[in-house]
Amino acid sequence: MNGKILKMTRIVVAAVSLALMTAIVIISTADTDTQHVISRVAHIQILPAAMSLSMTVFVSWLIVTLILGRVYCSAVCPMGIFQDICSRSRRLGRNRDRRPYRYSRPLTYTRNLTLALVAVALATGISIIPVLLDPYSIYSRFIFNYVRPLYALATSTAGSVITGATAGIVISGVTMAVIGWLAARNGRTFCNSLCPVGSMLGLISRHSYMRIDINTDRCIQCHKCEHVCKASCIDLTDHVVDGSRCVACFDCLTVCPNDAIHYTPNRHKLSIPMMQRISNGVSRPATSLDASADNASAPRRIDRRKFLALGIVAAATPTLLRADKAVARATGGKSPHPHLAVTPPGAPSRQQFLTRCTGCGLCMSHCPTGVLKASVREYGIIHILHPVMDYDRARCDWECTACSQVCPTTALLPLTSETKHRTAIGLATVVPENCVHCGRCARSCPVHAIEMLDASRGRLPAVDADVCIGCGTCQNVCPASPYKAIYIEGIE
Repeated sequence: MNGKILKMTRIVVAAVSLALMTAIVIISTADTDTQHVISRVAHIQILPAAMSLSMTVFVSWLIVTLILGRVYCSAVCPMGIFQDICSRSRRLGRNRDRRPYRYSRPLTYTRNLTLALVAVALATGISIIPVLLDPYSIYSRFIFNYVRPLYALATSTAGSVITGATAGIVISGVTMAVIGWLAARNGRTFCNSLCPVGSMLGLISRHSYMRIDINTDRCIQCHKCEHVCKASCIDLTDHVVDGSRCVACFDCLTVCPNDAIHYTPNRHKLSIPMMQRISNGVSRPATSLDASADNASAPRRIDRRKFLALGIVAAATPTLLRADKAVARATGGKSPHPHLAVTPPGAPSRQQFLTRCTGCGLCMSHCPTGVLKASVREYGIIHILHPVMDYDRARCDWECTACSQVCPTTALLPLTSETKHRTAIGLATVVPENCVHCGRCARSCPVHAIEMLDASRGRLPAVDADVCIGCGTCQNVCPASPYKAIYIEGIE
């Protein structure tokens, strides 16, 4: 197949995919049909599809990979495309000839261990591992925390500038910086070392029908294909391409000066069987190719373990660092301590929400009031970066169902406005010691679940538990300081 056409097709599809994945995060809409389309676009990503138990999407990608190889990683995965963009920096200006890619041995143990950890985490509900390693969620969180605020400022939509919690901002920034640095230095290091999706697809793509094949009768050992391979998977010592790491970018096809490398279902057979693998120290017959191979520069070993260790430490450290809210001066009030954080509307159950959510931030990016923020310790450290309702900074729009409509993993099920009005996500709880007796909570409650009653301390709010749905309006409007006189307790 024509290499230039394949490469150009891949670039066009990748550009469209990246634009879509970026647009669905930064552009908010109140139209329910559009929100449903946004959910479908995000749903084509492999790990969200797996976590939502969408076998159609998941199996479809497995079949595509078995036929075409890892085209998902090169043309659909936003993190893969981001790494390709970062890797271009090594081929600019004076770096063009100084820093070619070299073949490196596969980190099979690391890849399998990462895949096993993610599988165990998904099975046991420990979502922190897939949340931090899912490529789509990493990219989506970065766009939400960094690109979307810039877009909001540029378009004068000030209400959309509110972003996630500090921990989420730091984690997404550090993670993208480390992955981008690795990509600029070594190419697809994250894809072929830590990414669970890449590791899973690699197990299948090594047996794919279409693959990159080298015609050893035509190869002149120029090493140009090896020098442009971002996956470092072309071994010209044995003239083989590691199909488990090849991401089907087709860069190698366009640089070969002798048309010796192809994307094909066929496997080239030597016209003269002179290429033999060295094994157990046994030497092979000398050939004319050996001389050119000896003259070629030897593959350079890259100590990726140090780079990976640095990336893991840098990404994990912010999750352990969180400055507690400044303690206000003593006023005789009582600090409220909710036992359960409030989940967004549409969660089928607390446990299903926590195990299915990938922390992609799509619901937070489409929340018009900014009441959703990325959790740190609200659900426990093993469920970090999941959306949580923060009524101190905003209220939940009474008619809005955007978060439930755009969720790609069924961690939140779609709600209508009418259904949301009847769905309880929490219960208002009064702290009498903090009340200033203003009655704003009772006047603001959209379901009239709060009534002001006379008491020895003055008029205090009383909550009807059978009516309250935990919308958080009362907590948001409460003027008591430094501690609120009413707060929302989450429910199971």
